Amino acid sequence: MPISVRQFHLVNVTVAVAVILAACGSDSAQSESAVTTVTTTDVTASTTDVVVTQAPSSDPSPTVDSTAAGLVYQASGGGGDAIFVAIADGSDPQPVGDDVPGSHKHPDWSPDGMSVVFVAEASPSTLWQVGLDGSPSQEVYSCDCFDLDNPAWSPDGKRVAFTRYEPPAGDGPPAASSIVVLDLAAGTTTDVTTSEAGQLVDVPRWSPDGDFLVFGIDRFDDSGNETGSTIAVVPSVGGAVTPLVDFESFAYYPDWNHATDTIVFSTETLQYAATGEPSTTWDLFEILPDGTGRRTITTVPDDVRLWQPSWTPDGQAVVATQDADGERTAVLIDPESGAVTPLTSGLATHTRLRPGGN
Repeated sequence: MPISVRQFHLVNVTVAVAVILAACGSDSAQSESAVTTVTTTDVTASTTDVVVTQAPSSDPSPTVDSTAAGLVYQASGGGGDAIFVAIADGSDPQPVGDDVPGSHKHPDWSPDGMSVVFVAEASPSTLWQVGLDGSPSQEVYSCDCFDLDNPAWSPDGKRVAFTRYEPPAGDGPPAASSIVVLDLAAGTTTDVTTSEAGQLVDVPRWSPDGDFLVFGIDRFDDSGNETGSTIAVVPSVGGAVTPLVDFESFAYYPDWNHATDTIVFSTETLQYAATGEPSTTWDLFEILPDGTGRRTITTVPDDVRLWQPSWTPDGQAVVATQDADGERTAVLIDPESGAVTPLTSGLATHTRLRPGGN
């Protein structure tokens, strides 16, 4: 059957604006990451000069009180999804980047917590950077590709990793995708890894030292149906790709803890499994970056789904999206006990707490 664009994580989720998040911590502690190569695929990184448009948009973005802003998230913004910044208790949500046309998705904080990077879905797709000071948004990258996805700011603030998708052949999934690293100062990109036939790569996140990226890999059959997913690690300059689990685990959406050097991931791609009934229960797991030490964080009841996990900046808890009883909320999860605490009275996705936020 034809596969819609979201069946490989590209659809915007339209949600209501309401988030009430507790403050969680300060700037992450830095730790050395250790990656042991197991089954690998050699990938040669390529560096390309790109035209980076630094001209700002014509209208300023709203000024946000940088001493109060505590979280960023994606939600319904009228005519499409938008990016919002709010106080850590969810009050006073303010749109950011609304001087940029198109629907907006997948925000991430700069390491100093003063700027946000996001994707604007227009033609072409573009990456934008917006500060909290009300200055106009700045376009940092655009391409003649099918789509851009999931930007992630490096720990030193000098690079942004993201996914670039190539146009599909017919009604199937994109022909290929690449994990790309943009050097913000030089305006050059490096293709760190490109998907193999029958696979797509997405959702990159940085190691504490910035030397590696963890990312998701979807696998499809000849008809474009999803047959599994895994997470893998690759040097941020390109090199051997190290899968951490097997595809049958349906592991996806990883995030790297900058305090403990562990990786959290979800099993959200079970909803797209080509065989059997789609699973309505998705849990969270933790694993070391060499693929050992895998353990279960949550064991949720039937029909409860946890997805989009993100470590709090202090590394002490996980923020995730929960679907249960027909409602979608942001939740805070204790990684030791697995206890899930609801943090919203409404809907939001792609929530990330601000480094150094209140």
